[in-house]
Amino acid sequence: MNIKFQCLSKSHKIEYPPVPALQVIPEDFKRVPNKNAIEVETIGPNPSTIVTSEIKTVKNCMPMIEYLSTGYAIRLGHDEIVRAKDYAHPHEQLPITMYGKKNNYLKFYNDWVVITPEGYSCMVLPVFGEERFKIFGGVVATDTYKSPILFPAVRLIDDEFEMKAGDAIAIVFPFKRTDWTSEIIEWNDEANQKSVEENIELSEVDAHYKKKIHRKNIYK
Repeated sequence: MNIKFQCLSKSHKIEYPPVPALQVIPEDFKRVPNKNAIEVETIGPNPSTIVTSEIKTVKNCMPMIEYLSTGYAIRLGHDEIVRAKDYAHPHEQLPITMYGKKNNYLKFYNDWVVITPEGYSCMVLPVFGEERFKIFGGVVATDTYKSPILFPAVRLIDDEFEMKAGDAIAIVFPFKRTDWTSEIIEWNDEANQKSVEENIELSEVDAHYKKKIHRKNIYK
């Protein structure tokens, strides 16, 4: 399938186009090793001791890795100072408490129209690791919507902060629209046994999910 990004500003087209989400994974996350040492206190009849053991890190969690590498990042086309009192939407438009307080809300603009094939929409997601703000998730019918998506957000810090051209502001993930029904299935021995066996393999077989369960998608 093919997704298109049409720019409405000449200056941003070459320098800061949308890119696969894989390219905006935070550097701190990239540096996380596959395994880490951890100190554990043993408890028993004798005085407790501290032993060092090795644990797998999040780098072994394929659902997490796939989430971070799915879709495309929309990036800011210019440097921008977000002042402490800046906002686009007053609290009264979403009069709920978030992160322990009543908030006014930011909005980020971009110059890219997202175009998907007929029958496909885009889910809008926040950027992993962004600590200054968090955009609201949404679903946009990008096969019929002909304007750039706007990204309302809630502040995560009260202070003024600076954003640089090229900073990722949102992730868009294309998906095929379809109708769904739901069904509740009662517990049974066969399903329980399969679940037990799967969990055993996940814990005992290295990279079991990656090798036997995961189905890779490619975003270019």
